[in-house]
Amino acid sequence: MKTSRLVTVHNLKTDDQVLFDRSLPRSYMVAYAFAEETNQLSRLFNLRKENEKTVSEEAVRQAFPIKEGNLSIGCGDWATLKQAS
Repeated sequence: MKTSRLVTVHNLKTDDQVLFDRSLPRSYMVAYAFAEETNQLSRLFNLRKENEKTVSEEAVRQAFPIKEGNLSIGCGDWATLKQAS
């Protein structure tokens, strides 16, 4: 069985979805969805520039309201599972 290379991030309020390549950190996925919704993409992209085209999870967590549960990670109304099932 072929494993999907995509991870779905869900908006828990609107049921919107955004797909990401599974190689990205989950914190970046939920931060991106949140930033897009709140017009803060430039803030997120500026983190990328400062970190030589890669985003450190620490920088994302400091810049955005990332919350973690036992099984999920979220930012604002956006969430995904920490690991694919």
